[in-house]
Amino acid sequence: MTCIKNLLIFCSLFFVIIIDAQPNEDFNFMLGNWDIEAKIRQNEIHYIHGNGTMEVYYNQSKDTLFADMKVKFQNFEVIGTTVRTYNSITKKWDVSWNPETGNDVPNIEGAYQGEHFVEIDYGKDWYGLYTGKLVIFNISEDHFSVRKDKIYDDGVFMKDIWVYEANLKKE
Repeated sequence: MTCIKNLLIFCSLFFVIIIDAQPNEDFNFMLGNWDIEAKIRQNEIHYIHGNGTMEVYYNQSKDTLFADMKVKFQNFEVIGTTVRTYNSITKKWDVSWNPETGNDVPNIEGAYQGEHFVEIDYGKDWYGLYTGKLVIFNISEDHFSVRKDKIYDDGVFMKDIWVYEANLKKE
């Protein structure tokens, strides 16, 4: 009886370890080299369009995901790296956007909500204080979509301020 009880305890611990390890697979769909078609909201009606690439990879220990992005618009480029590290205490992803020029955006928190991955950040820009929501959706093995919305402390909502479609590059 003790042997069976010990075996059950071992199996349950093994199962918990496997469950805890699964978040590293949350972004397997994103691994690889991607072509990006992006747009940034210029005002309430118009967008600026750009094209570029993104390379997504894990570090050696596979506990941190890096997404190196380079998107060229008519008069500027968006170049930087998104870093996502799974936090086993909060069971969410700690995310930061690290542009080549400009200020880093740290303290973003991400988690799956159904079939979408959602990242929440807080910041301040020329319109005031805001809460940002970036959503990764339409996820498949060779495509995914991203959009970011902001809601400002005064109640103004800005939909789709940053949008892109990612298509896996064909080798």
